[in-house]
Amino acid sequence: MAFSLRYKRELNNAILTLVSMLLLISCGKFDNIKNQLLPPIFTNLQEFELYAKGKDSPFRITTTQREVVFDLCYLPADAVMLNIYKLYEEELSALRSDSTQTTVMINKKIAGIKEKIATEKKIYDNSIYFTLTIGYEDTSKDLLYHAMTQGYENYQQWFNKLSFGLKEYIYLYHDKIGRIPLGLYQMDNTYGMTKERSFLLVFPREFQKQLILDKWGDIWFGIEEFGLKTGKIRLKINDILKTKYKLQYPEVM
Repeated sequence: MAFSLRYKRELNNAILTLVSMLLLISCGKFDNIKNQLLPPIFTNLQEFELYAKGKDSPFRITTTQREVVFDLCYLPADAVMLNIYKLYEEELSALRSDSTQTTVMINKKIAGIKEKIATEKKIYDNSIYFTLTIGYEDTSKDLLYHAMTQGYENYQQWFNKLSFGLKEYIYLYHDKIGRIPLGLYQMDNTYGMTKERSFLLVFPREFQKQLILDKWGDIWFGIEEFGLKTGKIRLKINDILKTKYKLQYPEVM
């Protein structure tokens, strides 16, 4: 009988706890938990840009080897298309402020703009994009001009390697597919305004007839030793590739 009464009390306490949790959720007290379980939703481009490219972006991973900092940021297609979205935003704003346009004409042009966006999104979705920023922990050292201390010829060779010769050193590795070579890359021209250097990296989304991001398994980002004496760099990137979000920007989506 004592066991039965204790069981009833515990059951009642459990029910009360559950009811309290439901009330808290309905009152918005568990927003933080909800936000952790559901992908973030963005309704304007500025917020999404900060999320995708900011210092604390969930798409970012950083490592330091022998005083050299490697900062890698995965760019979903929406992040690569931000400038395109902004241009369409300006076009839409001008269209809506044009008093010579009827509602029918405006809606027709908006439909055309959205069709253009969908077409371009399909093109960008065919590749996987990253930015890679490389610099020294000692921010007084310039990644490019530091080589000048060893003579102009050495500087020229180093500049050419950074600008045109990194394809053979950078790759993805999928444990079910193998090594995936870098497709294209471009080094940003900073005109001496920063001492680090950033690179836009483009990999194919499909390799050997297999979709890289859809294939189950571990994915690594790799950099072979190319002159900085850091040795081989390997970063497991499953988490940054699988990060979910929703961009529901009404002006362009």
